[in-house]
Amino acid sequence: MPEPREKKDRRGPRAKALLVQRAPWQPASAGSEFTAALAEDLRELISALGVSLLGSPGGVSGPQIRAMVESTRDPLLVFFSDVPALPPLSVEGALDSLKDYGAVLGPCPDGSLYLLGLGPDLDEKLKVALLEAALVSPGEALSVATDLLCDDEVGCGVLPPWFRVAREADLRFAENLIRLSLLSDEGDDDVVCDRLRLWFEQTEADALPS
Repeated sequence: MPEPREKKDRRGPRAKALLVQRAPWQPASAGSEFTAALAEDLRELISALGVSLLGSPGGVSGPQIRAMVESTRDPLLVFFSDVPALPPLSVEGALDSLKDYGAVLGPCPDGSLYLLGLGPDLDEKLKVALLEAALVSPGEALSVATDLLCDDEVGCGVLPPWFRVAREADLRFAENLIRLSLLSDEGDDDVVCDRLRLWFEQTEADALPS
């Protein structure tokens, strides 16, 4: 009796995720607990979507970033530590776009990036250059990334705009967004922000007179 033919896996390479530490603006009341809340929410989102997280759960920085980018041969999603309540649909959109494009950009209104997708066939030097733009000069990252991709004629997917915490107004926006999510039946599906919500609640409680 002939041996059954082995089925080929046509799903393609499984995407990986990298959480990168990008020093956020921090109000005096925030400190390390604020940064930890953002990172925990991002890790929960990454896990829920079935994407493997590379490196330290708290995020990587410095030379570690370049080493991991250069050693990864799978589609890679780069998350940044100053981005709150990232919508799952944006991450799913990035994963879908990497099937058709060499790169994916998630733009912020201030000219920075909240998410960066790198395809497996993208030139390694270009990957590093895109990451350096997002980290070294966040406010110019979108402009620099656009120039780099146009110069190399690389197809690029673009996600809906989101935001990062870089100033006082961003923090207040994040707080109101989280409060509004509680008023919607789909709020937990639209944003992942349980730890950040608790941080805001605790901060408000601490501010009350004893």
